[in-house]
Amino acid sequence: MTMLGTTAPEISGIFEALPHLSISDRNLIERAYERARIAHEGQIRKSGQPYIAHCIAVAQILADMGLDATTIARAAQHPNVIGVKDSGGNIAKLADVVRLTGPDFQVLAGAAGFFFAGLALGAVGGVLALANVAPREAVDIQWLFEAGRWDEAAELQRYVPAWEREGNRALRREFPFDDFNGAFGLV
Repeated sequence: MTMLGTTAPEISGIFEALPHLSISDRNLIERAYERARIAHEGQIRKSGQPYIAHCIAVAQILADMGLDATTIARAAQHPNVIGVKDSGGNIAKLADVVRLTGPDFQVLAGAAGFFFAGLALGAVGGVLALANVAPREAVDIQWLFEAGRWDEAAELQRYVPAWEREGNRALRREFPFDDFNGAFGLV
């Protein structure tokens, strides 16, 4: 069970395999684990293991895979897969994903730190925590980019670290926990 930011031992290996996850992505995985744990409570596999062990094992395999651009491109061929959010920050990989998947596949930058670079490489947008702190500016980066006003978009992009710092300070004021990650369990 996860409580105030403590990671359940069963899923700690997933986070070890994905050290660059954002706090919100870690929180999402922890919530998914908790939901699955509750949904499968009391269910036992033929082997005698709790059913949740299977869910965790599959998630660990996927985390350990660290899917590369070619694998993502292959998944893009499935009719139910329409896009990907790339939060890794590996610009070369993002460029490969855009190149290998084609124009009908939606690639989204998953972090504000490389939003402009992602757009320049062919990402169609972003899923940015920054939009909670500086929504107008996040939208403006995309709008200016799409309008061909790259210099202005790049100028806004240069302020992203300052906006992220201010957002973190605001969260710390709102949720004054010793373990800051614990605040995200309440949001």
